[in-house]
Amino acid sequence: MSGFVGRGTYNTIAYVGGIGNLAREAAYWTVVAPFKKKKNVQSGLVFVQMSRVGYKSLGVVSLVLLFVGMALAMQMAYILKKFGVTEYVGSVVGVGMFRELGPLLTGVV
Repeated sequence: MSGFVGRGTYNTIAYVGGIGNLAREAAYWTVVAPFKKKKNVQSGLVFVQMSRVGYKSLGVVSLVLLFVGMALAMQMAYILKKFGVTEYVGSVVGVGMFRELGPLLTGVV
């Protein structure tokens, strides 16, 4: 039993240290590494990947957001009809898509 004393504290400290190490590595590779001139880092490929993930995926993202917006509009129209304010469907769906679902679904896609 004496071998287990302090094991929880040790594991907690190791876990927090691992998170700190992960944060340091992420900051380095995000801020410093892309601008260093090294033989193993090809900055041209970074920009190719950024364009592929960025504006070249605009069609797929727009299509997904269009269909999710239509489904949300149908659901909101059903709910708002009960209150007699169906003229606000566009406003509610627009605000919901712009503020909440748009960034979320763009990130997922």
